[in-house]
Amino acid sequence: MIKDEIRKYHQLLSKLHKAINDDDSSQIAVLDRDIEVIWQSILSHEPEDETDLFLMVDFLLTIVLPAPDRDGTKVIAAERIRSLVQDFAVAQDSKSSESSGNASN
Repeated sequence: MIKDEIRKYHQLLSKLHKAINDDDSSQIAVLDRDIEVIWQSILSHEPEDETDLFLMVDFLLTIVLPAPDRDGTKVIAAERIRSLVQDFAVAQDSKSSESSGNASN
């Protein structure tokens, strides 16, 4: 599940920051490779449901707009993207419900 992969990514990133602070080059190299693997896994993940989709969108937005770089306009844009994704998912669910309802008639 994507939630576990995102959590693992953040854990590895925290460990990487510690290794950098400790100037541990061998640990940095290992963590860098591990982060790349989990990053590729996250990017290639196909959402299984709305929750997966929302988690991925939120995660990717935090990558694109890290907290210190967020200004009013960027926060508003990120919230609008989240809203659009949610609206789209709800619309898709409605279409699926209508299609399955029509198929049973």
